[in-house]
Amino acid sequence: MRCTKYEEEKMQIAICDDDRAVCRQLRGWIEEYTKRERLEIHLMVFYSAEELLDSLSAGHWFDMVFQDIELPKKSGLDMAEELRRYVECHQVVIDFISGKQEYGMQLFDLQPINFRLKPLKRQEIEADLDKACRILKESKHALTYMLNNVQNGILLRDINYIESAAKMIQVYKINGEKIQFRGTLDRLEKEYGKYHFCRCHRAYIVNLHCVTAYRKGHLLLRGGKEIEVGSYYSANLKQQLSRLDFTEEML
Repeated sequence: MRCTKYEEEKMQIAICDDDRAVCRQLRGWIEEYTKRERLEIHLMVFYSAEELLDSLSAGHWFDMVFQDIELPKKSGLDMAEELRRYVECHQVVIDFISGKQEYGMQLFDLQPINFRLKPLKRQEIEADLDKACRILKESKHALTYMLNNVQNGILLRDINYIESAAKMIQVYKINGEKIQFRGTLDRLEKEYGKYHFCRCHRAYIVNLHCVTAYRKGHLLLRGGKEIEVGSYYSANLKQQLSRLDFTEEML
């Protein structure tokens, strides 16, 4: 699935790697991809974590960051932790790159889009760009609801999970805020399932982009929230998580 229907805004992309040859290679692939897909971008290259953090502090922002894990002074893992502190939700898509495979399992709590080993492969990078475009497109959609006869909306990217209790819908945002209104999970499941919101229990719908682990019949979400998975929903949930590249170790 290509991203030619992505919003007509410039996609902000950063490359952070101290290997200049890798940076040139990535830049070339990204520019050729976005030209072919008719996607407007603004791309910046940084050769250290400090340069990228300085850019963020100066007010620049990025939709997607290709982040090397092994960097002088500050590792890419430390860098990603600081990146997460800049955002409350999935406004930044991180794609880790490294020459060492053993870093892989350390990265899942940071929810990267992927982990690519050097030497990089063009086909894999283009697949990650495809996926990033889908995520960023979905993040612009909102859950709508009525409150006091006024229509309101919550950006889907801000939602951690949704709970039904006493005929009320409670939407829990990633920043800890809770919003309550009358409604049914059946309606929300039908309307927002295509945006990776999945029913995991008769009383819960979760944002799959916020899942950090699924073990022993329980989901762990961002912020530490744990939700039991109903047996009726487990097969579909595993299928949906697999489509988002969750590994067997996480399932």
